[in-house]
Amino acid sequence: LISKKIKIFPMFISLSDFHICVADRNYVYVWKYRSKNEKENKRRINTHSMTYSDIKILNDDDMFEAIFFIDDIMRKESIMSFDGNSITKDPILAMCISNSFIMITRASGSGAKIDCDSLRSFTVFHFDSRLVKIGISPNEKFLWGINDGDFVKVYDISKKVIEKALIERKDTWSVLWSSIENDKEERFCFLEKNKLNIVSNFSIEETIVCNSYLCEYGDMVITVAKMEKLMYKPWDMELTPEMIIESIETKVLRDLKEKMGKNLSSSEIYKFVNDHPNKKMWEMLSTYSLNNMDFEL
Repeated sequence: LISKKIKIFPMFISLSDFHICVADRNYVYVWKYRSKNEKENKRRINTHSMTYSDIKILNDDDMFEAIFFIDDIMRKESIMSFDGNSITKDPILAMCISNSFIMITRASGSGAKIDCDSLRSFTVFHFDSRLVKIGISPNEKFLWGINDGDFVKVYDISKKVIEKALIERKDTWSVLWSSIENDKEERFCFLEKNKLNIVSNFSIEETIVCNSYLCEYGDMVITVAKMEKLMYKPWDMELTPEMIIESIETKVLRDLKEKMGKNLSSSEIYKFVNDHPNKKMWEMLSTYSLNNMDFEL
């Protein structure tokens, strides 16, 4: 496949379905490696196992590279002004990318939301703290950030002006948003010291003891890795994946299974699922109704 050499030391790296973004304290590099053209994408059976010919088509037609000094974006100047000698007085603290935009936070507490394709359309935000680690929700409406005091904060970035954080907790070191972007409920989790907090619509739904690392959150299940156990004896060949990887079901999913285990009517189960809408739970309701020959829903 294709590789690239860049002229900056990568301090921040983020990947979307179409772009790779790399940054140091002063410069941002963007490489568009895949096309958003649906006709072109339909030609691929599996977009995650692209062939060299697929890459070559994109290279000829749609690929581009850009590198810019972070202050150039703020002044709406050149996006290709790389000389390697410029140093900003307001360095980059964190960076992440979604399929639509790049989000950058800086030492002053400001942030920039930059359009991925044009690199010219942008919005400047002013946060109430210095965010040193950030991430974007799958629906691209919310930004979570951990500041230099280990406080996690979640902001609505769908508006042009940042309002008060929707949630704020201290002693946080990891955040993971649910990967299902069409949920009607906003679901994410975060690790606060040795506690895992599971959040639904910006209210903590459940808190459990957890010393593991967050890996994946989807279908109402959080996957974590017990890295301390693995790193304590990395040579131990008796350790199996089942001993390291753990799946934690959310309280809502456990409650649904409990109700189904009591053989309640499909209409009662429907009320519960309708109050906590989620694709996995609707699928479970459909299967439950079919197994009980209940077709009146």
